[in-house]
Amino acid sequence: MHVPTYGRSGFLLTLVERLEAQTLAKERFEVVVVDNGSTDDTWSCLLDVVDRSPLRIVALRLPVNRGPAGARNAAVAASRAPLLAFTDDDCLPEPGWLAALLAPFAHADVVQGRTEPDHVATGVWDRTIRIVSPTPLFETCNIAYRRRDVAAVGGFDEASTIAAGPGRRAFGEDVLLGAAVIAGGARRAFADDAVVRHRYLPGSYLDHVRGMRNLAGFPALARHAPPLAEALWCRMFLTRRTAAFDLAVVGVTAAVWLRRPLLAAGAVPWVRATLPMARERGGRSPLVRLVQLGVADAVGAAALVTGSIRHRRPVL
Repeated sequence: MHVPTYGRSGFLLTLVERLEAQTLAKERFEVVVVDNGSTDDTWSCLLDVVDRSPLRIVALRLPVNRGPAGARNAAVAASRAPLLAFTDDDCLPEPGWLAALLAPFAHADVVQGRTEPDHVATGVWDRTIRIVSPTPLFETCNIAYRRRDVAAVGGFDEASTIAAGPGRRAFGEDVLLGAAVIAGGARRAFADDAVVRHRYLPGSYLDHVRGMRNLAGFPALARHAPPLAEALWCRMFLTRRTAAFDLAVVGVTAAVWLRRPLLAAGAVPWVRATLPMARERGGRSPLVRLVQLGVADAVGAAALVTGSIRHRRPVL
């Protein structure tokens, strides 16, 4: 059981308590938590939590932040189990999580579990993760591998310009690992009853827009990770909604350029797909939220175009 943490001392006690509550016998699993160069009180809090826990738990501290890939590699190096389960410091595993995640290894080599939001958002732009079926992103909030497969591909890629580009938040190391393991012949499975609750993390509209800028990495990931490339909508669009946004841009631009208002109807699919999201945000009128989401989608579209040019792999 491997967990990287950075600057989240307030999350550690509850996380470890959830691991202590696992139905899997405590002698059947080990826990390694890696403080990834935190500059706050995370390390002292982690030591305190580990000292009081009945689990077989080890705390490691990296002198500098090596990104999530480096922290997970350090955790793997410090463990000995033949199966490697991963979650994150902002996750809360259900009691039966680990037992359910490990069960499919009777016939599989990579097992992804179900991730659901923890309770409800308190802020309009708070963010979380929901995973209800196998994904090509191989999110490390809830996944397990065979150690031999991870070792065979060299672990998480710390050197990749995709995973740790200069000036950008580390991105995509989980996608690259999953794709490499699958390319080596590993069999996948999804454990619907291996449930992790993902905390809602506070966020602002600016955070949302910044997150859309990270889409610039997806063309590179699609180029190097076949499972992701195969999951693209029509093998080119990141999602059906990004395709609808591109159609909206083309339609509105053509309507203005050619002075034919009916061409603006190309925006209808995007509006239909996005309006429910705008209503869910609350706090302001749906029209205001729709405009905000449109601006963010424009940032995301520009990021995808930039990434497509840079990496010579179109993803829109």
